Amino acid sequence: MPEEVKIKLEIFDSKEEKVKTLVDEIKESGTYQVQFNPIGFDEGVYLYQLTAGNVVITKTMTLIK
Repeated sequence: MPEEVKIKLEIFDSKEEKVKTLVDEIKESGTYQVQFNPIGFDEGVYLYQLTAGNVVITKTMTLIK
């Protein structure tokens, strides 16, 4: 991130219901990593959504155990 901004990283199930919020805070400029521990999650397709200021990125991931 090139500047300080509020970051939100959320996980949604296939019905687009939020199941977990991994990050919800203001971060300074820099590079960050977040680890996701899927304990308690079923196999399947999930969406993750990253919101950084006015930018929203949504992608899919497949959880295989």
